[in-house]
Amino acid sequence: PTQFLMNVGFVAFGVCVPLYALALRRALSGWAWASAATTGVATLAVAAFPLGYSDSIDGWHNASAGIGYLSLALTPLLAFPELRPDRPRLAWFGIACGCLSIVCLVLSVWVEGPNGLFQRLGLTATDAWIVASVPFVRARLAGNVPGSTPTGSP
Repeated sequence: PTQFLMNVGFVAFGVCVPLYALALRRALSGWAWASAATTGVATLAVAAFPLGYSDSIDGWHNASAGIGYLSLALTPLLAFPELRPDRPRLAWFGIACGCLSIVCLVLSVWVEGPNGLFQRLGLTATDAWIVASVPFVRARLAGNVPGSTPTGSP
């Protein structure tokens, strides 16, 4: 009964995370931005292929969700090398969030029962890292991070 609201959330997330990825691309070298952008596109695909219509659409939904989940978990892990010198707490928080997300992804596939709980726990962890990284990204783009300047893509 909440499928419409879920799809609205997927579309909002699918649009906003690529916008974040554009800022991340300018703020950090490396591939974290590409991982974040992949998350957004995959999330839009999740909305485009809702569950319950056919086995084929369910397959596309599940594949898109898996790609989006994994790319989201990889985003803070890929940002770690550049964040560690200037923002070690944010960098290590990203490692914790990314690893927790991957563990929860595995548990959501292998454990019978509360797989929705594991999905939401893992997604929330990496979402929290994105929120926590925004002040750093904004400061980096404004040139307000000591000893660093905005970078380009890899």
